Amino acid sequence: MTHRYSGHIVAAILCGGAVVTVLAAETPRLRPGQYERTIQTVIPGRPPAPPRKTVQCITAEDVKDFTKAMHPRVPEPDCGVGDLKESAAEVRYTRICIVDGARVTTKVTMKFPTTETFRAVVETKNTGGRSLDQSAMLQDSTITTTARRIGDCPK
Repeated sequence: MTHRYSGHIVAAILCGGAVVTVLAAETPRLRPGQYERTIQTVIPGRPPAPPRKTVQCITAEDVKDFTKAMHPRVPEPDCGVGDLKESAAEVRYTRICIVDGARVTTKVTMKFPTTETFRAVVETKNTGGRSLDQSAMLQDSTITTTARRIGDCPK
């Protein structure tokens, strides 16, 4: 459940059976639009994957809640977000999911050096088993994304 209180967002999040209250003072200063992203994935024990480029439309709604924008899959019922800290220059949070019996902890740090660039570091640790899903987001990995605005989103 999320509430607005005096210009701030206060959210109560169910995480591992406990309710975590989060106070977010500001939304990031990122300008909505089309962003070219360069993504580098590192998985321990494997050779580094070559960087890949993608294009993503970031909307005003995405800027308001990067916890959803960073995890575009259908929301999993066994996930929770905690330790959310937001400012105009940075968003940090931890997301914990139970996937196929494995506990997957994701720490996300996004920095916004300008209104048209960002850098995200997503560190994932899998404990308690191996997920059947072999994607990097559910294995031990570090994914670094740098992005720059290249224009408006297509209509």
